[in-house]
Amino acid sequence: MKIPNFDRLNIGPRLKLCFVVIILLMLAGYGFLLWQFHLVRVQQARFSGVDQELIAVLRFQSDLLSFHSKLDELAQYQNVDRLTREAGPLATVLGDDTERARDVLTHLSGDTHVDPTLLPTLSPT
Repeated sequence: MKIPNFDRLNIGPRLKLCFVVIILLMLAGYGFLLWQFHLVRVQQARFSGVDQELIAVLRFQSDLLSFHSKLDELAQYQNVDRLTREAGPLATVLGDDTERARDVLTHLSGDTHVDPTLLPTLSPT
C-alpha cells in the first residue's frame, strides 16, 4: 500500500535549509554587533577628547577665577609687600595651568574639534 504524499513528509532537506538560514542570520547578527561596537569605540574616543578639552579649560578657568579673587583680596589689604610676596606663586600656578591646558588642546586627536579662538587666548602675551 502506498501512502499518498509520502514525499511531502520528508522534512530532512527543509530542516537543513532552515538550520543554514538560522546560522547565516546569526553570523549576520554577529557582524552587525561588531560594527556597532566599532562605532561605539569611535564615539568613545571622540568623547574622551572632548572630556579632556573640557577638563583642561575648566581647570584653567577655576584657577583663573581663584587667581583673580586672591589678587582682589590682596589689593583690598593695600599691603604691597604681601601682594608682591603672594602674587608670584599665584602667577606661577596660573602659568603652569595655562601651559597644561595648551598642551592638552594641542595633543587632542584629529577628529576632536577645538574652538579656533581657544589656543590664541591661551598664548602668552
